[in-house]
Formats: sequence, structure tokens, C-alpha cells
Amino acid sequence: MDRDSIIDTLTAAFSDGSLPMEEFERRVELANRTDTADALRALVEDLPRPAADAPPLPARTGRSVATGRTAVAGGPSLAYLENPGPSPGQGEIVSIFSSNRRVGRWTAPLKLEIESIFGSGYVDLREALIPREGMRIEAVGIFGSTSIVVPEGVNVRVESTTIFGSVTGGEIRAEDPSAPTIVIEAVAIFGSVGVQVKSRE
Repeated sequence: MDRDSIIDTLTAAFSDGSLPMEEFERRVELANRTDTADALRALVEDLPRPAADAPPLPARTGRSVATGRTAVAGGPSLAYLENPGPSPGQGEIVSIFSSNRRVGRWTAPLKLEIESIFGSGYVDLREALIPREGMRIEAVGIFGSTSIVVPEGVNVRVESTTIFGSVTGGEIRAEDPSAPTIVIEAVAIFGSVGVQVKSRE
């Protein structure tokens, strides 16, 4: 089994309640860091095997629900990943005279605080499991920089306050009216906050 198949198996186990959230997040993080086939298989060996008549995972067409890429007629997938289960309430990424990066597959919280003070913070949501009800990000750059990458297919709204600083990024409306909305409250004081929209591929 390759990495994507392992993560799909973990997601299915999380969705049906076989795997608690903390263990799901731990194993997904290990899957993203592991390179050997044996180590990948070990992440799902203790999980119950799906019954022969169990419904398959959602087809990868239309909007993705934490099962990987979706197909778009005439081109590659540009979809985001939606968390099928409960999302953490709050998360925090603080960089003071340092740098932090949050990338790969992870479960995004309903509220995320990113503070970069004389440092830099980078958060990539393209492979993150985004809450279906949307999320709010408080991004601060004080003599520092905060960069946020969001996937295509979601709504984005940026509210900004700048004092001798800069905020880039604006409102983006998704074609799907049921797509989650990511609200970013950006504060830049002698610093910067940047918001970019990029495809998953």
C-alpha cells in the first residue's frame, strides 16, 4: 500500500469511529514522514478490515471529503480536503525570533492563531483537513512575516489592520455554494501577512 492508500484507510477508520482524533492525527503525521512500506503498513495493521459488503470510500469526483484528490472534467483535481468528523476547537502557532512551518496532512482547527514576532510563520492548508463549517485564522506579523496558503475551491475572506506593515490577499468566492469559508483576520505591525491561493498539485 502506498502513502495515499494508508491515509485513506486511516481517514475511513476515523470517520467510522474506529480511530480517535488524537491517534488519527498522530498516525497521519507519521505516514507523511515515513518512507518504508513496512512502516506504513504498521500504521493500519491493528485497524479492523472493512467488510466485503461495506460501501466504498467516496468516489474522487466533485468535492473531496478527506479521501484525496477529485477529478475535474478535462483537467487535474483542484479540490480541497474536508474533515468528515469533528474538528479541534483551537490551535496556535507562535514564532518569536524563530520560524515555524505547518505543512502536509493535518487536521485544521475551527480557530487558528498564528503569531510571528521577529520571526516567520508558514501555514499550508492545501493538504489539511478543513472543517466543513469553515475556520477562522488570526494572523499576526509584528516585525515578522506570516504566510498562509489556502487551496482552491474554498471561500476566503481577509480582514486586515496594518501599521507600517502590509497585508496581501483578498476575498475569493468558490463556485460551490456549500464550500467552507476561511476568514482571516490579519494584523501587520512593521511586518507582513500574506495569503495565497494555490492548487493542491
